[in-house]
Amino acid sequence: MSTARTLEVNPRTALGTGGARESRRSGFTPAILYGGDQAPVALSVEERLLKKELLDAGILSHIYTIKVGSKEEKVLIRDIQFHPVSDRPVHVDFLRIGKDSVVHVDVPLSFLNEERCPGLKQGGVLNVLRHSLHVSCSPTDIPEKIDIDLLGKEIGYSFTLDSLKLPKGVKISHLEKAETVLTIVPPKVRNEADDNAASVAAPAENKDAGKK
Repeated sequence: MSTARTLEVNPRTALGTGGARESRRSGFTPAILYGGDQAPVALSVEERLLKKELLDAGILSHIYTIKVGSKEEKVLIRDIQFHPVSDRPVHVDFLRIGKDSVVHVDVPLSFLNEERCPGLKQGGVLNVLRHSLHVSCSPTDIPEKIDIDLLGKEIGYSFTLDSLKLPKGVKISHLEKAETVLTIVPPKVRNEADDNAASVAAPAENKDAGKK
């Protein structure tokens, strides 16, 4: 279950494009808090703190406690916009959540015992088709991650969603139960004939390259 983290935010009085630009020049990322049938509130979060949170792949599934004036709010980060060139965070959307809320979040998948997986030890390749799952649940039931155990799995193994054991209260959103999440595929074998053809072609290409 996801535990609430604390993130320091500040009220933002300078609104509009100019105000947002001024926040960024001061080392803060503009933000908005909305939801819960309450009026939106303009905020800012220190960019340094936001970048630290961005190191965690599960940032969009964490519950944060923020203080707005004298009131503490439980929120999810619903969206982060990035500059197209510098990749710097330029805006954050916070969503208020209550105890009766149902949220839809992406939860990262975690693959356990890769070092003890026979298929990978034999040279097989872990082919991951989905790195996270979109789930619905109450805010207090959001898992930090969903584990898939690779212990004892051989080359040719395929894991589908209908084999997944989800925590209580967590449901997968709009995905086919038979969808494949990962496979362990055989190692790619080099074709000796192709290697010989490549070695013969290389000198010929070099010879032709020298002609003017």
